[in-house]
Amino acid sequence: KDKAEAMLCFQTGGNKKQKSFSKMEMFEYRIDYYFSTSKWAKVALLLSFTFMLIAVGAGLLVVFMDEHSISNAVWISWTYVADPGTHADCPETFLIRLISFTVTLGGMLIFALMIGIISDYIAEKV
Repeated sequence: KDKAEAMLCFQTGGNKKQKSFSKMEMFEYRIDYYFSTSKWAKVALLLSFTFMLIAVGAGLLVVFMDEHSISNAVWISWTYVADPGTHADCPETFLIRLISFTVTLGGMLIFALMIGIISDYIAEKV
């Protein structure tokens, strides 16, 4: 069933019946409605994913790197997100390389989503 139909009351044989919805169905409907009506929803979601990726990457780098500078770890995490080639210069420990590779893959995904949002916006205007 379509979620919009599910939110409405339907009539059968003259008796009105109202379907009860779970909290998860209501949440899914509200999220779907928000993304379909707000033009900034995708951008806000993309920015929040980027921030979370940088924060998690920096947190892991601070814990597992020899140098425990938070600002340096945030900067390194940002460079892994923004430029996929920078993870080649990371220290030679397996764990640091795994973290940098994971953050780099997340950065590639974020930039691919950004290109998709921009191309959808351009296609809408043309």
